[in-house]
Amino acid sequence: VTPAATSTYTLTGTHPITGCVATDSVVIYVIPLPLVVATADIDSVCPGGTVNLSASGADYYIWNSSTQTTINATETCTVTGYANIAGVTCTNTDSITIVARNLPTIVASASDSSICVGDHITFSVTGATNYQWDSALNSSNSSLRHAPSSSYDYLVEGTDVHGCTGSGHVFINVVSYPNVTAYPDQNNLCAGQSTVLHANGADS
Repeated sequence: VTPAATSTYTLTGTHPITGCVATDSVVIYVIPLPLVVATADIDSVCPGGTVNLSASGADYYIWNSSTQTTINATETCTVTGYANIAGVTCTNTDSITIVARNLPTIVASASDSSICVGDHITFSVTGATNYQWDSALNSSNSSLRHAPSSSYDYLVEGTDVHGCTGSGHVFINVVSYPNVTAYPDQNNLCAGQSTVLHANGADS
């Protein structure tokens, strides 16, 4: 039998010759399963974040993961709770899903990718709420002007409203001014004479 609740079962026996009837009864006590509840200190986390799991409703528990687990992708954590009641160990399970949020996509850009020494360009970044450029710019602005002195790959980190951080970068090529030299065939002319001017150090 598989009773759904505590039940009494009665047995009736009849003697095959005398017809005498005897009865006996037995009570099967059905103990309710423990109400196991799985909980977490947070239900969503940035990839690589740590979640603390706990459970209630039973005497002891076994999780399918550590109770302090690192979440890299959305994961369902399951716990089995064991309760000893009237000498019988009953079990039940519960699950909780921890959502791994997407990292923000940080897009860094500049008004020009190749400049001459001393020229200013505008850096911009989108994709998050708060930003921090590396030490070359050392700024938390989403837009700023700067005159790079040499070629450099600028790194910026952005943090969204959930505290998740992503990164982006933009490379700026800085070139020196050409060393231009101008000279004539002749420096001194009589009125009406001509000379040829020459130049070198550049392409055009």
